[in-house]
Amino acid sequence: MVAEENVRRTVKDIRQRSVIVRELEDAGDLKVLGAMYDMDTGEVELLNDEPNCPNPRSQLEQRGSPVLA
Repeated sequence: MVAEENVRRTVKDIRQRSVIVRELEDAGDLKVLGAMYDMDTGEVELLNDEPNCPNPRSQLEQRGSPVLA
């Protein structure tokens, strides 16, 4: 899907362009995730490019991190 690819490229771009974001992610203090919003159902699907993280929402919740989607 073209929209998903756009989200994935945007996340990659954010990570590449922002030293602060990259440092916070490396330290485990921030996680940048892309998401797709389904206008018909109102559901938000978090996109994940990491093979060892099948469910990014549950991983964040287990760490006590706020999930803003």
